[in-house]
Amino acid sequence: MSTPGVFIGAWVRIEYLPDPRRFKLFAPFYPGMALAPDWALGVLFGLGGFGGMYLGARAQKHVPARVIKAILCGCVLFVAAKYGLDIFNLNCSRSFDKSLQERIVVTT
Repeated sequence: MSTPGVFIGAWVRIEYLPDPRRFKLFAPFYPGMALAPDWALGVLFGLGGFGGMYLGARAQKHVPARVIKAILCGCVLFVAAKYGLDIFNLNCSRSFDKSLQERIVVTT
């Protein structure tokens, strides 16, 4: 590996990979807030991602390409519709959350 490649690799490792020491560095700026990572949840997400990739790769051979494309298209359209509804404030759950927050503020 060339010298610039080594420097770029070190910079990426320093800037973008999580470092447990950073949590202690930022903790004084956020009092009363838990900044430490939830390691159990991270491990579970990692195992779920690994299992999903493995099973998806194994099952892909048995599913026609047209079905896979339809599933991907449905996922993309669902996310796009959700963002569109959020932009135009047509999401009912958001107004429910707002009224719930107002009730909590009033009671406390």
